[in-house]
Amino acid sequence: MSGPRTSTTRPRRGVVPLVSGAAVVVLLAAAAQGGIAGPLLRAAGLVADEPAYTELAFVDPDRLGTRLAATGGLVDSTFAIHNHEGTDTTYPWSVVLRDGERVEVIADGERTVPAGTGVTVPVSVALTCPSHARVEVRVAVPARSIDFLAPCPQGER
Repeated sequence: MSGPRTSTTRPRRGVVPLVSGAAVVVLLAAAAQGGIAGPLLRAAGLVADEPAYTELAFVDPDRLGTRLAATGGLVDSTFAIHNHEGTDTTYPWSVVLRDGERVEVIADGERTVPAGTGVTVPVSVALTCPSHARVEVRVAVPARSIDFLAPCPQGER
């Protein structure tokens, strides 16, 4: 007759590599968030590139779209361009007035914006009173636009 059976507990071999692998992934993800490791990991194809984009916004949007005088007026259309493209970028821009089918470029220019920074473009436009003046700010490359509606008094043209 044999003696009582005893069981021995052995560590699971799959747990240690799994925990170690998860720790490495967490450390790589944390390193990719900044510092020198981020570009190295991106270059190695281990993490995705940060998305490139251009941000276009009016500097003081609360002042836009206010009612113009019957004779029109000067409208502050100052806007900002923020470059998140990853490289210095030259932005051709224009300010366009739309009145029904009529489209008129009323200001334009070009600004070079260093990567990771932004610039403010001060623009004031003189508007005569159509029924509604839609002012559109455009950046040509990459194609972006923002606009606002400046209504005139009812019945004035």
